[in-house]
Amino acid sequence: MKNSNTKKQQLSLLVQFVIALSYFAHPAHAQDIPTVFGTVKVEDSLLLELINAPGFQRMKGVDQSGPVPYFVKGFPEFSRYDHSLGVFYLLNKFDAPYDEQVAGLLHDVSHTAFSHVAEHVFKHKDNETSYQDSIHLSAVKKLGLKKVTDQYQFDFAKLDHKAQPYPMLEQPGPDLCADRIEYLLHTG
Repeated sequence: MKNSNTKKQQLSLLVQFVIALSYFAHPAHAQDIPTVFGTVKVEDSLLLELINAPGFQRMKGVDQSGPVPYFVKGFPEFSRYDHSLGVFYLLNKFDAPYDEQVAGLLHDVSHTAFSHVAEHVFKHKDNETSYQDSIHLSAVKKLGLKKVTDQYQFDFAKLDHKAQPYPMLEQPGPDLCADRIEYLLHTG
């Protein structure tokens, strides 16, 4: 009887291993993500969970231009969601380190409804840091995205794109970086 149970356990482990192996060999979780530059195939589980999380999806309703589209008829819409995917695309295309790609994907998730209008509404005291950058990590937590990164043991501090050395994502103007290139090309 003991030998029979051992064989069943071994067979069960073998089946689980084969299923897991086939999952990685043919990632059914891959998703084609459209951007202004083209489509990027994302197969990484952390990135996919972040992109599909409600906290990230909310950026579809946050326009890059702030309130302008609400007042100017025919003004082209360009969401923070589209912008963030475009920044991710550039970082991915040019082989930025993984941490920088994740931070780039989430770099604008803390934007409020009217984007940079928050600088004036909330009378942000620091002239060097934008309001949304000053609340970035707390917004990532409130939006439930920290729970996702924690599941993958991703270092939460690495999402602070202003405190990390991410030269492909962020550069002081007029130097070029993925963030600046994306919005210049997209809105240009």
